[in-house]
Amino acid sequence: MNYGLLKNDRSPYIMGWLKSVLILLCTIQITSTAYAQSRNRAQIKARAWQLLKKYDPNGYAIVKAYYDTPASFRIGKTSVSLGSNIDFVAFMNGATDADIAKDLNTVVHEICHLYTQRLAYQTLRKTPHLYNRNKHYSLFFIHTQQSILVTQTQTFPSKEIAQIVPKDLQTFRFATYISPSQKSQGTQLEGVYGLLDELNAYYQGAKNSMNLYNYYTKETKQTPADWFNFFAELDATYYAYLEFKFYILKYMIWAKKRHQLVYMGILGNHSFKKAYNAIDKGFGELIEQYFALRKKILNQLKEKGHKVRETERYTFIDNRGRGNFRKPYQLLKTELAKPEYQQVMRLLK
Repeated sequence: MNYGLLKNDRSPYIMGWLKSVLILLCTIQITSTAYAQSRNRAQIKARAWQLLKKYDPNGYAIVKAYYDTPASFRIGKTSVSLGSNIDFVAFMNGATDADIAKDLNTVVHEICHLYTQRLAYQTLRKTPHLYNRNKHYSLFFIHTQQSILVTQTQTFPSKEIAQIVPKDLQTFRFATYISPSQKSQGTQLEGVYGLLDELNAYYQGAKNSMNLYNYYTKETKQTPADWFNFFAELDATYYAYLEFKFYILKYMIWAKKRHQLVYMGILGNHSFKKAYNAIDKGFGELIEQYFALRKKILNQLKEKGHKVRETERYTFIDNRGRGNFRKPYQLLKTELAKPEYQQVMRLLK
């Protein structure tokens, strides 16, 4: 076909043909978008499972294990009931691929909490002699080849540490997890074990977002908007690493000062220390990988002619910007370099 001839021909026939093609293309685009927007609950869930299985075997393992494990069972002669099953679609807010990909961070985070409780008791079914109905247990998922069972020792509510956290270090998640918080929050009911549970949930959620990098390279046009979607969940969660590390270390400092038995119980809990160090190492390494990948993506956008600029608060691509949370991350990083925290870190090794 001679496209040069078509371009210069103004005959009614040709112009009518071009108009028909444009209408058809617009109809296809609108229909495609409408289909994505009108996915029902089952279709959203199916697409979420598909993306997890294809791009994030780690997150897929967490979610599948939770779904495959009953909420009620017996450990030896004791009946254990852990509530009703929760459908992960409850944690999702959109129907498009972009929405679903972004929501998966939250899905993995929330199901990780449920895994930590439910799979702990499922694991104890295999070793019923270790089970004590008066104790609480957590199973911390590290990766597909490792989960660590932890028996919780005595704790106190995390809100107690508020009195030793300066105002300038009371970052975004402080009110939710430390003070004022809620009595039903895991960080209050389970103290340092609840704090570790949150640290791990944020780690696994962030890992999901990183694993979805291949989704963005293979199934999107890699526009600035696409990359902002990729950055969004990671930027919103990566600094939770230092927030919860800070809370855990403050918890230990306060426990040593006011709750000696709690302090000694935690220090003597080898499985807790093993889980903490595995999560701390993994999350720290993940963040370094993200920073390197982020730099690479922004450089590629620059090479394509986009204007890229970053401050300690925001990342700008062309005329659009969003928060990058570098300031609270650096604030906590500086604080944790102080000797009092470094000493507690050594004790937890």
